[in-house]
Amino acid sequence: MAAQPFNKLVWCDEFNKPGLPNGTRWNYNVVTACPEVCGWGNNELEWYTNKPENVIVQGGVLKIKVIKESVSGKPFTSARLLTKDKFSFKYGKIEVKAKFPAGVGTWPAIW
Repeated sequence: MAAQPFNKLVWCDEFNKPGLPNGTRWNYNVVTACPEVCGWGNNELEWYTNKPENVIVQGGVLKIKVIKESVSGKPFTSARLLTKDKFSFKYGKIEVKAKFPAGVGTWPAIW
């Protein structure tokens, strides 16, 4: 594979289609086992889902929401998205525009 010039855009998501995130670009990282073996490793209080109540695209914005509801012993539900098996790169520049919540107990992240 030939090296790409650093000023060439190779991946982008402007979240301009309302509804669920684009399935050709994003996977959900959902909990499929009990919290003790789910592998998150940080003792999160969320049960991660792919429900539209937890993740939706509206008005050009990806919204990931925390909902206070008990699922399998976890007091909240939320969502995790990733590009695993959809897109990866070794070198380059990443630009992200995000608004994070503030407060005790929150740990929003973009990796």
